[in-house]
Amino acid sequence: MALQLWLPLNGDTRQLGLNGTTISGAPSSWGNGNMGKCATFAGNAVIKTASVHDFDYLDNFSWVVWVNTNYTGTATQYVFSVGRVDYSTFGYGLEVRSMTQCLAWFGSTTWTFSVTGGQWTHVAFVKSGTNIKIYVNGVVQVNAAFSGTAPTFADSIGVGIGCFHYSGGNIYYYNGSIADFRIYDNVLTPKEVHEIAQGLCCHYPLNDPYATGSINKYSGDNFEGKPSGSSYTVTKLANERGYNYKLSYTGTGNNTWPNFYFPTFSFTAGKTYDYSCKVRCHSKNFNISFRAAHISNDWVTSMKTITVADNQWHEYHIQIKLDAKYTRSGTEYDTKPLVEFYSESLVTKDKVYTCDFDLKDVCVSECSTAASGSNGSWADNTVYDTSGFGNHGSVTSACQPVLAGNSPMYDKCYEFPYKNYITGKMPFGGQATSNFTISVWLNQIEGGAYSTWLNSNGYGGSGLWLAVNTEGCAQWGYREGVSPNYVKGGSNIAINTWHLFTYVYKEGVATWYLDGKKNCSAAYADKTIMPAGTFTLGDSYAGNDWNTNFHGKLSDFRIYATALSDADIAELYNTPVSITSTGTMMTKGELIET
Repeated sequence: MALQLWLPLNGDTRQLGLNGTTISGAPSSWGNGNMGKCATFAGNAVIKTASVHDFDYLDNFSWVVWVNTNYTGTATQYVFSVGRVDYSTFGYGLEVRSMTQCLAWFGSTTWTFSVTGGQWTHVAFVKSGTNIKIYVNGVVQVNAAFSGTAPTFADSIGVGIGCFHYSGGNIYYYNGSIADFRIYDNVLTPKEVHEIAQGLCCHYPLNDPYATGSINKYSGDNFEGKPSGSSYTVTKLANERGYNYKLSYTGTGNNTWPNFYFPTFSFTAGKTYDYSCKVRCHSKNFNISFRAAHISNDWVTSMKTITVADNQWHEYHIQIKLDAKYTRSGTEYDTKPLVEFYSESLVTKDKVYTCDFDLKDVCVSECSTAASGSNGSWADNTVYDTSGFGNHGSVTSACQPVLAGNSPMYDKCYEFPYKNYITGKMPFGGQATSNFTISVWLNQIEGGAYSTWLNSNGYGGSGLWLAVNTEGCAQWGYREGVSPNYVKGGSNIAINTWHLFTYVYKEGVATWYLDGKKNCSAAYADKTIMPAGTFTLGDSYAGNDWNTNFHGKLSDFRIYATALSDADIAELYNTPVSITSTGTMMTKGELIET
């Protein structure tokens, strides 16, 4: 999928999509939302974006948003509008008609559906040809055909959030909160909509042999790269964020090098960078090479020849240290690195060459190696949140977990030998929340008295702690005052065995799931779980040495802003899926670098 516009609206107005459009304006205030901060509108504020439509919105596209309405009065209120010039021309958008009714429109056609006012509701609009589907909390509420007047779309108007935005100004202001607004240039599948509606807001795969920070991802307008040499055609992949390339060449004996390349990027001299991409080849008679160019010795050290033609996705990496200068043929140049794909030299006269392959997730990431004597992990002391919401964790050199063997999810995992821990950022920022889910793959190496694998101020204050006790039973607790309140799971677990532990808190009831099945539950009718601003993985109390620190392995740690259902948790155990920061669906065992 191609995510064009993404406004998380969790404390700022950054545009994190692939389109690069600019943002202006601000909400009335930033409130406490379901995935951290949210944009709150009090009937007088607007966020505006420039044009986002570098795709055919009349054919296939999708938008999604979280809304929490606070409707007052009798006038229509607009959550957002796109491209509407005046009252006689149409774009598309979302309106609130009452505390319980919303209306989505495209062109002259409208569709109404029900919501619950004062509660967070996820809405998704998917247009596939003439078919319109509207999802509420991941479930289809409208399935109808579009048959009205198509929009006479004014791209220059852009998007107005919190109002009806048109050429004449802003009217019909919205009262309520908005979060996680996205526009895609393709048809979201029911599964993709459902995954987005689950609200994954923190995800640590805990599998990277080195930590990486994003430098650039080449997508959107310039994803195809810039052509040079032989002609080629490019088409977008269906239901995947990526492109299909068909290169052709008729040999004339002139040593042509058909290629295409991506723009140069800024870098820090002396650091090591990882060039990566995913390629699926369909041609067996043609090789394509992937390299970092405009650097020293780029023909050798940076080259990766792609020869596998099995119609399967393969991930390729090149790690290169970038210096400020490079030398070629005795001349020194400023380093201007770029990613390039090219064919072999074509010299055969009157010979037709073709190459058919798919390409996605072209990325350059910083991957500086750890200092000598370290365990080779967490080189930049950052544990990256791949959900895209920026809830990154951190470690210190004195307490680094160690890179260990495989988990059911990934080729690697991390082991926590008692005093090692990760400090993470709780998405909810310390505010009260009535629904959330925490999940992790866990392998206990050695038992201990309440061996705590997650603590959010839950033993030293009012918060949450999740643990495994001496007998291997799952524990959860919530502390108010002096005495912790906890409930023990009913099943022991085997030492040195992987299990999926999932904790669900929903409107005062806490439930443990073991390996995708409900284990036990208890009501906290007089309490609201309030996670603190940070949490620790592997340590019992704010990173301090205590005899309940966790000794074991962890993998695929997740926090959702919703209470997952029994079916969702069973699927999480069997075929876990998540939507990444670029809108890409990540499935079991797949490594997605941020």
